[in-house]
Amino acid sequence: MKRTIVLLLVGISLGLALPTAASSKGTRKIYEVEPTAISSNNAALSREPSLIESQQLTASEATLNRAPNLAMPQDTIELIEDEATPVNFGFKMSAGDRMAVKLTPGTGNYPFTVTAACYVPIGWSDDPDNWDQPCYLVFFDDGAEPGAELGRKEVAAVQVGAFNWFDVSDLDITIESGSFYFAVENKVNDNPGLALDGGAPPNHVSWAYAVFDTDPEWLPFDSLSLAPPWPEGMSLGDSVDLMLRVKGVVSGQAPPDADFTADPRSGPAPLTVSFTDLSTGDPTSWSWDFGDTRTSTTQNPTHVYDSEGTYTVSLTVRNADGEDTEVKTNYITVTSGPLPAADFTADPRSGTEPLDVTFTDLSTENPTSWSWDFGDGGTATTQNPTYRYDNVGTYTVSLTATNAYGSDTETKPGYITVISAPQPPDANFSADPTSGPAPLDVAFTDLSSDSPTSWSWSFGDGGSSADQNPQHTYNAVGTYTVSLTATNADGSDTETKPDYITVTEPLQAAFTANPSIGYVPLTHRMEVTFTDQSTGDPTSWSWNFGDNGTSTEQNPAHVYTSAGEFRVQLTVFDAAGSDSTSDTVYLFVLPSDFFTQTAALTSIAQSEVEIRYGTPVSTNIELSIYNVNGQLIRRLLSEEVPAGEYETLWDLCNDKGLLVGPGVYFLRLKAPEGHAASKIIVTR
Repeated sequence: MKRTIVLLLVGISLGLALPTAASSKGTRKIYEVEPTAISSNNAALSREPSLIESQQLTASEATLNRAPNLAMPQDTIELIEDEATPVNFGFKMSAGDRMAVKLTPGTGNYPFTVTAACYVPIGWSDDPDNWDQPCYLVFFDDGAEPGAELGRKEVAAVQVGAFNWFDVSDLDITIESGSFYFAVENKVNDNPGLALDGGAPPNHVSWAYAVFDTDPEWLPFDSLSLAPPWPEGMSLGDSVDLMLRVKGVVSGQAPPDADFTADPRSGPAPLTVSFTDLSTGDPTSWSWDFGDTRTSTTQNPTHVYDSEGTYTVSLTVRNADGEDTEVKTNYITVTSGPLPAADFTADPRSGTEPLDVTFTDLSTENPTSWSWDFGDGGTATTQNPTYRYDNVGTYTVSLTATNAYGSDTETKPGYITVISAPQPPDANFSADPTSGPAPLDVAFTDLSSDSPTSWSWSFGDGGSSADQNPQHTYNAVGTYTVSLTATNADGSDTETKPDYITVTEPLQAAFTANPSIGYVPLTHRMEVTFTDQSTGDPTSWSWNFGDNGTSTEQNPAHVYTSAGEFRVQLTVFDAAGSDSTSDTVYLFVLPSDFFTQTAALTSIAQSEVEIRYGTPVSTNIELSIYNVNGQLIRRLLSEEVPAGEYETLWDLCNDKGLLVGPGVYFLRLKAPEGHAASKIIVTR
């Protein structure tokens, strides 16, 4: 089956934006790609693009307008296939379609780092304003076919019919050798359309990624057979070029940068000096001038200065791209006097951290400067410094003493010794348990560090111990502060833990009932509220109300339906066990009317009379004793009382406290709602 790509009419005039040439040291380069046509299948890059409708071109619409060669700034190469202005026709692409060019930097232009890329969007007569939709700039490496993706960036054109450049340096794409591919991949259908150059120069090859049968392929335009008729003089099957451009930077050689060092730089004659080349830029030759008329061409020479004096040294280095000279004025000093003989002492040379040491210079031959190295990273330049060692260790100390004729170094290995300071214990302890009911047995554990040898415990209740891990019993309820003093040969330390031990009351059941004595009303239903008064923090409760009723609430209410004496029992529980207690609730039937009741005969020798009385309602009552003449002898009671039956005593005395004589007396109960009376006979 013939494969065909169809070109669509654009009807616009496209132009190339030319970069301005820049002046700088080096060679300016113009680069034109010579691509190689290939045809291969790469199903892994499938994008499932759609085919394109055809529209006939006319001769006037296919006119080419070529631009001159372009002068580019130093180290910048624009990879292009020619310098033509885009022609007025192009491709209209579907979402996922790619159009690409294969680009080869060529010999002398590696490594090539991509910095910018562009494409020329076209407008369509059926949708002229939809040319600036987003697309992807995509780069691939050059395998046997367009290979692995190197990077991509989403962009959108800013001007139709022009070269729209975008910075892609953030993709970090560097080509070390060979070729690479630059493609524009559509994100949306139909846009952007890409402009084409249909000129005749040889080897103009761009790459289309499309599906013609069932397999996706990258195909060079030169391998396609485009259906005629085409405009006069145009053979698009022979030469078609996408208007895609790439810029980048070539990393090339540069002149070297000369530098060097020397050791030593001063001393008495004859002075042997070793010179070391530090030049960068890969120099290939070296030329030394030692300042005493002698020279060298080795990279790292050794030179002997025979005479006293100050010498200026220079180094010239060269490579294929140029040369550079480093001059160091008055760099070497040769003297003729005696060198110093470095020496020193220190006091003290050992001790505990932190250790302050005073160093004394003993050098001879009049040194004028001093350089101390204390062995722990610390230094000094004074003649007789004092230095503090903060860490345990053994330290090597060196002193370099210098005078006008040179220097000398004295090193004393393992000269200073710093040991640990005496360390008293760090007291600490734990206890188990730290809370519970009395009596509470507690086991204490010593957790002190630094090896204590004796212990002194105070348990907060007057108790103490000298054991390392004692046990102690707390018998009384309370909160106790515990302290431990731990001692070793270097001292002692005390750890105090406030309110560390809490002793609670033991589990003991107790309760109250309200009412505990009362009267069952006529309905024969009486509610009694029970309140837990237990100590020792019980966690559960079990009630037996004496009438087969039970409850597990802490403070239940229970309804009794009859009068009687009921033995109530409460059992409380905690994690350690249980405890029980019981009490009696008395419930009586209310009287139906007011009443009084006494003994018929009472002897004065008895000294008192037991009186019973009752009221069916809560009310104010008066309970009084009268004689047969109706005179008040004694008022026993005058107050409000609840409904119920009651008892009281009369001591046979009147209001003045005098004993009454034998005779007949009357007991009278008076209330707003009613009254009652009974007779008392007092005999000898």
